Amino acid sequence: MPDTEKITVPKNTEKWLFLDTTPGEADATYGRLGKGVTAATPSNNPTVQTQHYIDASAPTHSVSAIEKQFALTMERYVGDAANDWLASLDDKTGDALKSTLVVVDLTADASASVATAYPAKKYEIVVGLDQPYSVEGGATQAMSCTIYTNGDPTEGWFDIEDMAWSDTEPTA
Repeated sequence: MPDTEKITVPKNTEKWLFLDTTPGEADATYGRLGKGVTAATPSNNPTVQTQHYIDASAPTHSVSAIEKQFALTMERYVGDAANDWLASLDDKTGDALKSTLVVVDLTADASASVATAYPAKKYEIVVGLDQPYSVEGGATQAMSCTIYTNGDPTEGWFDIEDMAWSDTEPTA
């Protein structure tokens, strides 16, 4: 019997990332990572435990933790909220580097009552600005940073039109 299950290949435009560009304020203001960003590569960096029991010829492994990071490769794009906020981190340390990151999966079904709200994960983060800029003849200013997550993500919903997070599925 032929397999009738639909198989899709997600595109790069179906996973959106949003940074809170006003961390520390009562209400988050999210800016979408996009303009100037040429790659946003997540890494799980699993903590692997290995046990080699005396009755086995090969060890067994288990994953006890995930240390998720996102490597961003980008060029400076003045006027974009997320890009401007990342560029503002040059020479900063400590709490100035903390924010939240929301990852939205547009391949999932939108909310039944709000067509622009999708399942999402929110991470508490700290940003390491690896390369704040580069100055090379004939080139744009390049930037790169690593976003380190702190703790487990919160699952919820993100309205990509209103740019608003909700812990529960929104209702009309």
